[in-house]
Amino acid sequence: MRELQVLLNSFSGVFISIFIEALPFVLLGSLVAGVITTFLTEDIIKKVLPKNKVAGAIGAALLGLFFPLCECATVPVTRGLVKKGVPINIAITFMMAAPIINPIVMLSTYEAFGENIKILLLRVIIGFVLSIAIGFLMEALSDGQTILSSYDNEIICDCGCEDLKKDKSLKMLIYHISQEFYTIGKFLIIGSILASLFQVLLPREVLDILSVNKALGIIIMMALAYLLSICSEADAFVARSFLGQFSLGAVMAFLILGPMLDLKNNLMLFSVYKKSFVLKMMFVVFSLTFLVACLI
Repeated sequence: MRELQVLLNSFSGVFISIFIEALPFVLLGSLVAGVITTFLTEDIIKKVLPKNKVAGAIGAALLGLFFPLCECATVPVTRGLVKKGVPINIAITFMMAAPIINPIVMLSTYEAFGENIKILLLRVIIGFVLSIAIGFLMEALSDGQTILSSYDNEIICDCGCEDLKKDKSLKMLIYHISQEFYTIGKFLIIGSILASLFQVLLPREVLDILSVNKALGIIIMMALAYLLSICSEADAFVARSFLGQFSLGAVMAFLILGPMLDLKNNLMLFSVYKKSFVLKMMFVVFSLTFLVACLI
């Protein structure tokens, strides 16, 4: 009974620490996402992006600094860009980079890892390079064919961003912010619980295996990033809690893969793009993330 009480105390301590530290960034992210998603249009993005594919890709990778969007909101925005004739590599680069290279995510990453500039730089630089590489690879793999689904589904994510583009009233803006906060908070709670359980219950034998077999640790963290679907404003706080159990490469895989591809936005991708294109993109994102994590 005493051991159970100790475990519960440890679990609650870790959970509260992760959740409370992430909460201000969740609130800030919800507010900014609400404003940006409501008033940002694909036409604005198209106007500011260079027409040249290389310059456009670099610009798209940095656009999140000015238009910080989560991985959920980038899917419908990217669809609009493709429909308006923006090159595939530029549109995909924006979709991959915006949830990583934006000021809210950068600040939360810096704070989550105890103001460790190394982790922040690794996440930003890797996210920047991989986003551009994925964009060009996906354009090459598209073979000049249309990538949008023939059904041209009008996808509506659970944060309601598509509805809000049709109604820019203050009432709908507040509604969007609240929905965004609910969605992010929900997945943050799930991620915090799982991270706390890992930290409290993971046996020493398992830790020894993971310390020896780093590739296995990377695969586990990539799977967690995909399944947990934690928005990038808060995922660094969950990732930090795994740093004692997994290698730096595995933690970086979590920080890179999650914003680019997770279960939540994957379902949206399948309703917007052709299935063959999405499957190729999943393979490319998972493969490049794994290779980079192994190098780290």
